[in-house]
Order: sequence, then C-alpha cells, then structure tokens
Amino acid sequence: MNTSTLEHVVSVCRSAALMGELGPLSTGERLAAALVLNRADWLAEEGYTIVEALDRIGRDWRECLTAARKVLSADAAAAAVMKDALAKAAVRPQSAQVPPSTERPVTLDYEATLITCGSAGGYRDAWLVFELREVGRSESGFRAELRLRPVDAEPIVRHLVDAHQLAWRDGGPLDKQPGERRPSWIDVFTSSP
Repeated sequence: MNTSTLEHVVSVCRSAALMGELGPLSTGERLAAALVLNRADWLAEEGYTIVEALDRIGRDWRECLTAARKVLSADAAAAAVMKDALAKAAVRPQSAQVPPSTERPVTLDYEATLITCGSAGGYRDAWLVFELREVGRSESGFRAELRLRPVDAEPIVRHLVDAHQLAWRDGGPLDKQPGERRPSWIDVFTSSP
C-alpha cells in the first residue's frame, strides 16, 4: 500500500466528514470518501453502486480503504476523548471561572505537544493535533485538533519565526538545552519589517 495514497485518501475523507458533504472533490475522491465513511446516500447521489465505486477508484485506492477507515475510527475515538476532557475542563476550580457578569471569553492555559499535522492536498486547509495538559499539572490531558484558517497562516508563522529569531540572538534562548544548536529553519524565513 502506498503511504502517500493512504494519506491522500484519509485527508479527503476527513474533509468530507468535516463538511458533512462531498464538496469540491474529484469523482474518485468522492467515491472513496463515500465508501470509507459508509455513506450509501453519497454513492447514490454520484450514481454508483458499491461494486461500481470500487471498480472506479482502482486497485491502489481500494487497498487503502480499510486502513483509512481505521485511521478515521481512531480520529473519532480521539474526538470522543477530547469531548469528554473538555466537558471535565468545563468543571474547573472556582479560581478558573470567569464571573458570569463579564462577557469576555475564558482563556485556558495549556502546555501543548504536537502529535501530528495534516492538510488537504491542493487546499489551504491545515490542521495540527496537540496533546494538551493544563500548565502546572502532571496528569495526562487530552488531544485537540486545531484547524487553521488560510488567513491565519501568515501571522502564526511570522510570530513563531520572530520568537525563535529573537531567542537565538546573543548566545541563544534562555531555555536552551546543553548542546542544542540554532535550527537552520530559522534562517529560511525573514523577520518582520
């Protein structure tokens, strides 16, 4: 099984599942998403039976269907865990509560570890999956998938690059580990004007 084909099938299926529709996908992508997500209604809309859809997508994509379904099932399980963790986080200590009289959003303070990231090939849709844990707490946290809007990409990248470029001036960051060297990717980007 080709890994890049599997990644593409998973990406297409995630996109369709997120949108709740097939959207702007090719015929093969639409059929693969309908098969993996078990959406007979989508196959019918496309005018294909299961057998016809399997034949249309070809051998390479057929080989990826079961693996893609397993990935999406794991995604659903992680989402259920995250939903449970968010429900538990909603019952925070009184010190973390914002008085109901204020109408500003609550800021939650978490340490984040990047688990994985992805994108839909050809689209600007990108997502990052983080393991989140409340700052100062040792117990395990939960996973959160952040989907980034295309308009937010530049300010996020610029902020991260600026922070690292500043930290690596004059001997390196204050939290530098022994033997750690300046990452080469910092120099690929230009600083803010």
